[in-house]
Amino acid sequence: MQSDDYLPIGEGPGIVLVTGARNGTFAGMVVVGTDRALAGLKVELSDLARTGGGKSIPASCVRVCWPVPYPAAEFDLEHTHDERGLDAKFPSTARLASLEAFAAGKLCLFDHLTDKAPGSIPANASYPVWLSFRIPKDAEAGAYRGKVT
Repeated sequence: MQSDDYLPIGEGPGIVLVTGARNGTFAGMVVVGTDRALAGLKVELSDLARTGGGKSIPASCVRVCWPVPYPAAEFDLEHTHDERGLDAKFPSTARLASLEAFAAGKLCLFDHLTDKAPGSIPANASYPVWLSFRIPKDAEAGAYRGKVT
């Protein structure tokens, strides 16, 4: 996804559908889109309740990660070489750290993950939130529902 991907005005929130098995980790993504600058973004999760009753999966089994914005202008074959990453000239750790500040007006793609929420999101942009679900080994088979706010 890129920083200018967002839903049409007035469209409601969607559903994140994740399929997984016991004792595994599976991922889904939600996207925050905004028409004004946002600061102090945080994500709260509910427990995942099993439809039809039964034991829930605690919210603590879900890890929230934040993809780091990477300038689209630098995401090219010179930097990534080919689709397999062979002979790539990946950015240094210092360069990646400098990217955590989301620059207003720059088109960004999102690449590696961090546990650190962005300091701010500029107006008229979107920002992905990566959710990693660790399914307990004793989880009952079935469908589960929860909320992300």
